[in-house]
Amino acid sequence: MPEEHSSRAVLEDLFGRIGVAAGDRGALTLIARRASDGSWVLECASLVFGPPTMSSRSWPQWARIDRPNSRHLDLGVYRVREGDWRSFDRIDGDYRYVRFSMNLGVAIDWLARATSTGELRMRGGDPVAGVLTAPEGVISVFQNVASPAAQLVAMAQRPCTGWFHPLTPTSEADLLPEWRPTKGAPPFNASLTLLGIVPKPLWGPPTPRGLFVGRLRRRAWITDIRGSQPDFATFDVGIRIEPDRTSLWELAIDLEETTIGGDLLMARRLRLADVALPEHGTRDVTVRLPTIRRKVTRRLRLFELDGRLLDAADNVHLAEAVSISVSAIGGKGASTSTIGNASMPTLAERLGALDQLEREYRDLLQTGLPGRIVGRGDDGKKLLAGRLAAARGELLVFDPYIGKDPSSWDVLRKVTVPVRVITGVNRPLPATLKRRSPAVAVRYWAVSPRPPFHDRAYLWRGGGLTVGTSPNGLGSRLSLIDLLEPAVVEGLTALFNSWWSSNGVRAV
Repeated sequence: MPEEHSSRAVLEDLFGRIGVAAGDRGALTLIARRASDGSWVLECASLVFGPPTMSSRSWPQWARIDRPNSRHLDLGVYRVREGDWRSFDRIDGDYRYVRFSMNLGVAIDWLARATSTGELRMRGGDPVAGVLTAPEGVISVFQNVASPAAQLVAMAQRPCTGWFHPLTPTSEADLLPEWRPTKGAPPFNASLTLLGIVPKPLWGPPTPRGLFVGRLRRRAWITDIRGSQPDFATFDVGIRIEPDRTSLWELAIDLEETTIGGDLLMARRLRLADVALPEHGTRDVTVRLPTIRRKVTRRLRLFELDGRLLDAADNVHLAEAVSISVSAIGGKGASTSTIGNASMPTLAERLGALDQLEREYRDLLQTGLPGRIVGRGDDGKKLLAGRLAAARGELLVFDPYIGKDPSSWDVLRKVTVPVRVITGVNRPLPATLKRRSPAVAVRYWAVSPRPPFHDRAYLWRGGGLTVGTSPNGLGSRLSLIDLLEPAVVEGLTALFNSWWSSNGVRAV
């Protein structure tokens, strides 16, 4: 085997690139076929790392935990008894179905052996043959975008980052059969629900022969997509975030709507910071987007403000009508009932929907203005304190007048990370601030008539704000609270650290 993808150093680098940590656990799911000599040959497999909760439960149980609001998980196919199907090694005819978990160290050893010898060892030491070739690179896999690797991680519930080892030679067998275990399993789609593998995709590319290795993403992802009633007045997108890694204010949604034939009708980008959002700490939120309504196909993208694609969905179709036909056994008559409106909109209806969409977008953006514009009499300190609660890693503040009024420190009351402040004011800190944990360190500019900064900024890992006035001025006159782009945050952070370590500052 080529050494380029079998050495421990290369594997450790790959696992590090996709963010696998020592506390993560991987769930291996595998389908093998019996060869003519009775040995087992790999057909397809996935080794997906995530939180320990994922590997200690069956795929259906994990789905209910990680996507609690998704309606498609209400199907009876997902009703699996607690404790069942989280680990198994079953043989059904000429096929073998396996699932078990491993930690990072074991995974590196297991994968190094598999790529160098062509043998994938099962828990009891029983080998499955599979000559794995080198991956093309690190890839992104999205649950709602048809791609070969997506067929191997269909129950992961989140986007994955990883790599794919194709098999060589590729199998000449027909498409994998659907697994239908007879005891204690869902009534259908067992390969999907219990293995997380789609053996026969209804659309999109076929399931590839080989092994996908990856890690669930941990920033933000799409949990649900649905149309609201009546008449699909909005397109609702469920989003879940990990607050210690990102915030709702740092996300943007791209939505495209096309005709059924594929021609573009509308494309909009919405920064979530521009609309009304719940307080920091909310993991799940539903964003209600204006839409052209019926008879369109949608394409959805979830971005961070630095342009990084977090999740995606293609060819989003919503059920607009349900037809039910009933006929008597042996009879001649039949009745049909249609629920919903499946007719094609007229040109006048479509143009009216576009005009309505523009009005709704303007109204949506208007709802976010109170979080960005602080007018006279507004409680700006409370608003800023709520935004600073999203700070991650360490909060850096530079403001020439913060601390002049002792109440200005109130904006830090919800911050849960260490804070460093550079101010132009040399005044004793309140006793409560000195005792605060995590700690607040304050230095003032001492060697020139004024500090080398005029604007106010609040910076943290990957995010930040600029504010038009110091905290004691919020609400006395009009001022703005604006989100900073990640590249600007990086530049301002470098400046802050240079000032902090210079001879121009002294501890308060």
